[in-house]
Amino acid sequence: MVETHRLEEDVLPFDSEIRIHHLPGHCPDAMAFQIGQEALIVGDNLLPDITPHPTQEAYYRWTREILPSEDDRPEKVYGLRAYLRSLKKLQALGRDFPEMIILPAHRLFYANRWNMIELKDRDAEIVDHHVQRCASILAILNDGPRTLEQIVFSHFEPKLLKGFGFKLAENEVMSHLELLEHSGDVKWNRENRAMRTGATHFEQSIMDIVSR
Repeated sequence: MVETHRLEEDVLPFDSEIRIHHLPGHCPDAMAFQIGQEALIVGDNLLPDITPHPTQEAYYRWTREILPSEDDRPEKVYGLRAYLRSLKKLQALGRDFPEMIILPAHRLFYANRWNMIELKDRDAEIVDHHVQRCASILAILNDGPRTLEQIVFSHFEPKLLKGFGFKLAENEVMSHLELLEHSGDVKWNRENRAMRTGATHFEQSIMDIVSR
């Protein structure tokens, strides 16, 4: 018989030296495992060299019936806003445990070299990446309303859109459009095209999330 335990708060029941940190955004149940003050297994939540894909808040409607009752809003566990809050948690861990080794799921050793992560610095790089991506999407919309597909083809190089790459790119753009819409910088017209509102609040919205 397999014995299971519900993960309550942030302490695993089988070892007091292992703590868990819920880090939704890349997926709703994403976690990092902290082993004392020595190591943090971050999985896909934080990667060297490449940036994890945030989910879409729209996915919430498909899973809300199986999520815990406290996850009662999409932005708590899905989308770029959730992911940015998770980055904020990781930044705090970096301040509290500056000597901790960070173990990602990919590219720790890549291109014949070790890619060691400095938690606070890498967090800041990824936050800036999302700021720049939002700015790039708004720049595309300066020429008028665009469909999601049109934005994807304008934003990414063709080689990145081959095969399943297009779906990844589409998800990436949509997660940023959700934040831009929440910030009041983008709205959707009747033809289901994204268009600028004239506002540019997204950077402040991101800073409000990661700085508070």
